[in-house]
Amino acid sequence: MVLLPDGTMAPNPTVILDYDPVYRYQPTRLKGSQYGIVFIPPAHAYGRGWEVMKIHASVGTRNYVAARKPAQCLYPMTVVLTETPGVPERGVFQQLRDLTDLVKQVLK
Repeated sequence: MVLLPDGTMAPNPTVILDYDPVYRYQPTRLKGSQYGIVFIPPAHAYGRGWEVMKIHASVGTRNYVAARKPAQCLYPMTVVLTETPGVPERGVFQQLRDLTDLVKQVLK
């Protein structure tokens, strides 16, 4: 089960069984239900070389994540996500100032 920080079920979570790529990089990606439940087949859960389980979900403009190493995974398990910090919106004047600073650096 995948929960949001407030204890509610995370809608449509995604679990990625990520590994250190050597040749082709195609991590296993599992989609969960709208009720926060992700089924991980035993063949994927126990082994297959993945190094970190990345779990994420989105609600509106907010994003939530968690990560687990194989040794931290005991099935069935409940994962509580944490909210990722949002990108602060910059005003027009701040963007203009950043652009001016960039042009000055290029001209040096």
